[in-house]
Formats: sequence, structure tokens, C-alpha cells
Amino acid sequence: MVTSASLLAKVKEASKAVPYDGSNPEQVDEKTKALQDIIGILKDEDRAVSLLTDNTMPHVMNLFAANLFRALRGPKADFDPDQDLPQKDPAWVHLELIYELLTIVIQAPIPPRVAKRYITPTLCTQWIGLLRSQDQEERLAVATILHKLYAKFKSLRATFRQTVGYTFLQFVEEPSLYPFGIGELLEVYASIIKGFATPLLPDHTTFMIKNMLPLLKPAPLPTYHQPLLLCLTMYLEKDQTTMHAMLSHLIKFWPWQATSKQILFINTVEEILELTPIEEITKAEKRQLGGVLGKCLESQHFQVAERTLFLWNNPFLINHSILNQEHARDLLPIFFPPLFKAFKFHWNITVRGLARSVLEMYTKYDFAGYRRCLDSFETDQIAQIVAQDQKEAKWQQLYDQIPS
Repeated sequence: MVTSASLLAKVKEASKAVPYDGSNPEQVDEKTKALQDIIGILKDEDRAVSLLTDNTMPHVMNLFAANLFRALRGPKADFDPDQDLPQKDPAWVHLELIYELLTIVIQAPIPPRVAKRYITPTLCTQWIGLLRSQDQEERLAVATILHKLYAKFKSLRATFRQTVGYTFLQFVEEPSLYPFGIGELLEVYASIIKGFATPLLPDHTTFMIKNMLPLLKPAPLPTYHQPLLLCLTMYLEKDQTTMHAMLSHLIKFWPWQATSKQILFINTVEEILELTPIEEITKAEKRQLGGVLGKCLESQHFQVAERTLFLWNNPFLINHSILNQEHARDLLPIFFPPLFKAFKFHWNITVRGLARSVLEMYTKYDFAGYRRCLDSFETDQIAQIVAQDQKEAKWQQLYDQIPS
């Protein structure tokens, strides 16, 4: 028969700090045994309900605080996420059991009055902070806990969203504060967006605009782009009008100096266009987006130019979006100069071939429009040559006036 006293004795043993440097393996083994015993006791829901009371819950929550809330070690100064493996916390031998126990306590059918008294908004905020751990296994465990908290405790949801929003903005201002965890936090929030009712509440749309879209700016975007894109596409599926804010931020934050980020932005644009009816995109947005993509076509980095040209290989964009025949009259004058330059002068043969295929497609769409663009392009080129000659002549004239 397990009593509250015997449970508290094991909780007290599991709350003790032990060395993880190998100096006292007996203490480590004793704590491991205590944690395993507590898990074995509380796995039985009936026993959990009878044992997790106002007398024992403070000690159980202190067990979590004593083990989980600690100073997380930051990565080394020259840490490279693409090459270096994060360091594993030596305390994981116990942390893994702690997270298993925490899951059991959160899911236990204890009275809501007792649960709300000890599982508080402050604790929720502290648990979110644990996502900064270097250990991927710990981040996954924390993300699982946050999923279960949000699903079970409605009273915590407002605090959770507020803390997540603050975390995102803090990361945007100082990315070094969160070297890890933003991707996992976005994955948690994606599951929350999935449960949003339609039409979206204004607060949910505001959160996306003010707290989520600024995540496009930081340099570490490649480390969390996929879950961020998942969140944005889920918003689009709930409300297609959110596309306006997304395109506006993409155009505003376009990373002209970062090749890898430009490719991610082009991927994002493609996903947004695939989920947005063409009628929803305004004429001004088409022109702004056309101007940005035109500059990408002029990029001397072949991956940027190539990825942009691959947009014309997307059947949906060709048949149902801004690259279709109906919009050629508006967008071809914007696309033509960079397309023609890519076809004629780009150093990469693949880019030249793709540009030629796109130009041939437009000759079939609207040959008369194509000829007008070609004539205008040639006129502009001649004008630029004349202007350059005039500039050089003026400089030569000034040079000739210098006394010898």
C-alpha cells in the first residue's frame, strides 16, 4: 500500500542535487531509482488521484523546479549549427525521467482546483524558457509538455500565446538569446493554429503580423524556416486575406545580401501564391512582387536566378496565378529586361537555358506584347549607351581643361 508519506519520501530523495561528473555514481543511481519508483506509483491513475493532493503537490512541483529550472549552458563562441553537434546535458539521465513524470502529472485526472493551483502561468512561462536547451531531446520533451498544457488547461492559453509572442520579438531583437528552440516553439504554435476557428479572431491575425512575420528578418532564418512556413500556410488556409500582410513583409524584408535566405523567401512566395486565389492579389502587389522577382532574375548568383526561373515550371502558377497568360500584359514589361539579360549574358548555362524557355513561352502567350517589350528594351539600351557616351565626353572635356 503506497501512502502519501512514502511518496513524499521518494520525492524528497529525487529532489536532491547530485554530481554528474562521475565522482559519486551511488547518489546518481539512488536518485534514478527514486524517480523510477515515483513514475511507477503515479502511472496508475487511481493512485495518482488519491496521492496528488494539496499536501503532496507542492513537494512534487518543487521536484520539477529543483531539477528543470537551471542555468542552461550556451553554445561555444564559434558554434556552427551546420557542422557542430550541440552538447548533451549530463543530467539527461534524470531529466528524461523528470519529463516523463511531468507528463504523467499533467495528464493525471486530478481535480481542476488542485491542478490550477500548482500548474500556474508562471510555470508555463518557465517551461517555455527551457526550449533554449542545447539538447534536442530535451527540446522535444518540452515541446510535448507544452502541447499537453495548451490542450488541457484553457486558463493558461492566453498566457501561453503572450509568452510565445514575447519570445519571438525578443529573438528578433537579439537572436543570440535563443540559439536554440525557435523552431520547436513554432511547431508547437502550428498545432495551435490548426485548432483556430474560422473566421480568425482579430487577435490571432494581429499575432501573426506583429509577432510571427518579423521572424523573417533574423539571420538564423534557415534554422527555423520550415516550421515558420508551416505556420504561415496554416494561417492562409484559415484566412486567405492574411496573404496581404505576408507579401508586404516578404517584400519589405527581402534579404538582398543573403543568397540562402533569398532562396527561402522565393520558396515562401511560391507557397503563398499556390494557396491564394489570383483575385485576392491586388494589381499593386503583383507589380511589387514582379519587381522583386525581376531583381532576383538579374542575380549573378546562379542559385537565386535559377530558383526564380523555376517558378515558371510550377503548373499552378502558370495556369492559375500571376504567371498565367492573362497577366502577361501587366507583368511581362517588368520581367522582360532581366529575363532577356539572363538569356543573353548570364555566365551560367542553365540559367541562360531556363530564361530562353520562359521567353519562348511569352512569345506564345502574346507575341505582339513580346515584340513591344523587345523594342522598348532595345530603345532603352540605345538610350543608356548614348547617355554613357555623353557622360564620358563631359569627363573628357573637363580633363582637357586641366592645365598641363
